[in-house]
Amino acid sequence: MIAPDAPESRKHMIVIPPCHFEDPNTLCGTTIARIEEALEVSRRLDPAKAWYVPLGGAVPYYKGSPPLGELEAHKLTERGIQPDRIIIQREGCGTFAEARDAGRRIERECPGRCTIHLVSSDWWLTSGEPVWRNIMHFARLDFVPVLGTGGRKTRRAYA
Repeated sequence: MIAPDAPESRKHMIVIPPCHFEDPNTLCGTTIARIEEALEVSRRLDPAKAWYVPLGGAVPYYKGSPPLGELEAHKLTERGIQPDRIIIQREGCGTFAEARDAGRRIERECPGRCTIHLVSSDWWLTSGEPVWRNIMHFARLDFVPVLGTGGRKTRRAYA
């Protein structure tokens, strides 16, 4: 029998913060790169224990267009992920609110029994890591940087 806190028994929440829209119905290249890296992470896991958590809240490009989280979920299903393995985080927008709201949701889904794989650009993790470590005290954290994403303007904003 596997112990309840053994790595083999844990759920794996693969959290994917979005960057922005390319246009009203398209994700930017940075967000797509994060999704691709999240899929790489999931290939190393037991598919029965892997869940995908796209962030982005209910932020649409304009009223009536799909929010970032729904676009991320759509991209994941295009890549073969079953919709029942996707938990769209509809609350929060920005590093702090996303961490707080996703943390609450993930803790309800797997209190004390999960590993969170936070897949984002290296520059985002620089500012986001302390926030996530503080909020996600109930889980194991794995920070997965996606190198080479984001421009100078974006990097300066988060430095």
